[in-house]
Amino acid sequence: MPDIQGLTYSVDCDKRTGVKEVYFFKTNEVSSITFDGTSREATAITMASTKQGYKVEIDDDESSLVSTMAGGFGSRTSTLLTVSIYKLNDSVREIVQSWDRNACLGAIVKLYNGSAILCGYDFDSTDSNDVYKPVKKLNASGSANSGLVTDTGETATPKYLRGYQWTTNYEAPFVDAAFDYDTFTTPA
Repeated sequence: MPDIQGLTYSVDCDKRTGVKEVYFFKTNEVSSITFDGTSREATAITMASTKQGYKVEIDDDESSLVSTMAGGFGSRTSTLLTVSIYKLNDSVREIVQSWDRNACLGAIVKLYNGSAILCGYDFDSTDSNDVYKPVKKLNASGSANSGLVTDTGETATPKYLRGYQWTTNYEAPFVDAAFDYDTFTTPA
């Protein structure tokens, strides 16, 4: 047993954590995804003609990303994204409801620590020959609470709570820090 006396770990208590931004897109509207050959992180997602990804304004204090991995042969990872979407109007409500109905939904989840995670694809990031494969999204059991709710806090803003889940053979791949979100959210 190593001697651990004298080891210290400091925590920056003023540093924010958790989900910062969410970008949704339909995986059946993706032309290609480029992965870095060394880091195996997604460096670009090219959408089909006239298609794009969508940045969603979320209530970051109520949105979360949870991954659960089952060990053993043929490991499976379940990734659950729960978003609280605010600044709701009829157009936004219709878009969110269309995502609920569309099983071919992917997401990029940016975290406050600077990392970003690509949800909706099965990809072995340790195998340089593996090809990404889209997986169908499930409306998670957590979405039983979904629907229009009203924030009773300072803003009293109507919002939607939604849960989306993807089950893959591998953990969700990361997105490269240099990923161009402006290009991704502009129609191709």
